[in-house]
Amino acid sequence: MRDLSIEVAQIVALVVCIVLYVPAFITAIWCALAILDVGPSSPRHRILLVLTLLLFATSTVHLVLEVLFVMHAFVWYRGPGGASGAVNQVSYPLNAAKGVPLALQVFTGDSILLLRCHMLWNRNWRIAAGLSVLLAGTLGIFIFVVISEFDTDKFGFIGANSIFPVCLAVSSIQNIAASGLIWWKMQSILSKSLPLQGLNDRERQLRDAIVMILESGAVYTVSSVTYLIVTIVGSNISRFMPAAVCPIASCLFVVG
Repeated sequence: MRDLSIEVAQIVALVVCIVLYVPAFITAIWCALAILDVGPSSPRHRILLVLTLLLFATSTVHLVLEVLFVMHAFVWYRGPGGASGAVNQVSYPLNAAKGVPLALQVFTGDSILLLRCHMLWNRNWRIAAGLSVLLAGTLGIFIFVVISEFDTDKFGFIGANSIFPVCLAVSSIQNIAASGLIWWKMQSILSKSLPLQGLNDRERQLRDAIVMILESGAVYTVSSVTYLIVTIVGSNISRFMPAAVCPIASCLFVVG
C-alpha cells in the first residue's frame, strides 16, 4: 500500500485537527458549565475542572501550531524542497513546538487513567506505584524527545527516530494495564451490584456511567496503540495522529 506523501499528511493533520476540535470545544464548555453550576467546592470538582481546562488548552494550542506550521510550509517558506522541505524541518520551532501540547495531553490522559484505576482499587498503593513508574518514564522520555527536536545539531534525530517510539510504547503499556484493571474492577461491580434486569433509575445511571468510563478508557488506549504502530512502521500517517489524539483525549475524558 502506498504511503501518503508528507505534504498531504500535513494537510490531513490540519483538517483532522479542525474537525475534531469542534466536539472537543463543545464538550469542554459543557463540562465546565456543569461543574460551575454544581459549584466547584469539593477537591474532586476542582481537579476535574482543572483537567478539563488543561485538556482543552492542549487541543487549542495544538490547533494553533498546526495552522501556523501549514502557513509556514505552504505559504511563507521559500527554501529548498518547497513544502516538503519545510515539513521535514524537524527542528523548526513551530514543528518542534507541536510536541509540547502532545506531551501535556499524553501525560494528562495517562494520569486520568491512573487516577481512575487508583480510586477503583480502593487507593491500592501497589497499583498506583507501578503505573506511576510508567507514567514518570513516559514524561521523562517525552521531555527528552521535545528537547532533542529543538536542538537537532546536538542530539541529531535520535529523539524523532529512536526514542519517541519507546515513549509511545511505555505510554501504551501503562494505558493497557490501567484499562485492563479498570475493566476487571468494573465488571466485578456490575456483576455483584446490578441485576441483569429490572434496573431502577439510579442503577441505570450507575450502569451508564460505568460503560462510559470503560469506553472512554478503551478508545484512548486504542488510539495510543495505533499511534505507536504507525510510528514504528514509519508511515506518514503518524504526522496527523497527534492532531487526532489531542482532541480525542479531550472529548473522551471530559465526557467520560
